[in-house]
Amino acid sequence: MIDQFGRNINYLRISVTDKCNLRCGYCIPPGQTGLLLPENILTNRQLLRLVSLFAEAGINRIRLTGGEPLLREDLPELIKSIKNIKGIDNVSVTTNGLLLHRRLPDLLHAGLDGINLSLDTLDARQYAKLTGSDTLLQVIKGLNEALNLPATEMKLNCVIQEDNISQIVPLAQLAWENRIAVRFIELMPFGPGQKLKFISNDMVLTQLEKAFGPAQPIAEELAGGPAEYVMFHGFCGKVGFISAVSRPFCLQCNRIRITANGLLKPCLQYRSGKDLKALMDSGADDDSLRTAIEETVKLKPKGHHFGKEAGAEDEGLYMNQIGG
Repeated sequence: MIDQFGRNINYLRISVTDKCNLRCGYCIPPGQTGLLLPENILTNRQLLRLVSLFAEAGINRIRLTGGEPLLREDLPELIKSIKNIKGIDNVSVTTNGLLLHRRLPDLLHAGLDGINLSLDTLDARQYAKLTGSDTLLQVIKGLNEALNLPATEMKLNCVIQEDNISQIVPLAQLAWENRIAVRFIELMPFGPGQKLKFISNDMVLTQLEKAFGPAQPIAEELAGGPAEYVMFHGFCGKVGFISAVSRPFCLQCNRIRITANGLLKPCLQYRSGKDLKALMDSGADDDSLRTAIEETVKLKPKGHHFGKEAGAEDEGLYMNQIGG
């Protein structure tokens, strides 16, 4: 699909739940209530119908997110069904890793291509403070098991805040020992993230070069994503930077997303979108859905305005409600 600015939209992120078993401050605010009722979440039949239509339109990469997607017991069946849809080349998940040890065999058997594991610290006390759960060892166990499977693309997503600056070097060091991409993601300044101090990836890189020496940029494009990758001498893996605030990549953005309750969103920052679940619930045929998808992709804005004063058109949902 080509949008109004000539961008090739080939990557769809689908949130399969807004529920999560952790409480990271930039994603879910303390005391959040009002989670979706089961009847308000896209059914597997609806999800697969939409993926088929998106595949016809040129989408070839699917990422399943949440909330925490591994909370869905039927996730392996969903992955297997998506993999069988003509035109879909890659299916991956983003997870906090808490259930990875238990669910990894079934996910791999279903054909999962890649895992992005969100982990912001290797310090157990700090992990409990950041997530509200004293379960770091479970996450590390799942991470280590996934790293022992070379056929699975493994990435670590790390959001640096004021409280975990000390973890920049320890987290990056995982790429020294393993063939993994450790990516530092700038905090998105909306929802609870608006109240947290912004840490630029420039500062992260400075700390890494002090510890490991000069960074060597990796020039090739990696799966069309927004990360800029570097290598450090002696590393088995690589380090990436997703700098949505300090270095916006909107002009190269190739993705759209669907929330757990079926809202098709052309951009993370804005409220605009189309309720595809409501259309399906009302009996819309495939042609009507195709038209709704095409019209929404045309609404994809040229860029965001992170770091500037919020406007009425800005998204008011939290990351677990949108899909991380």
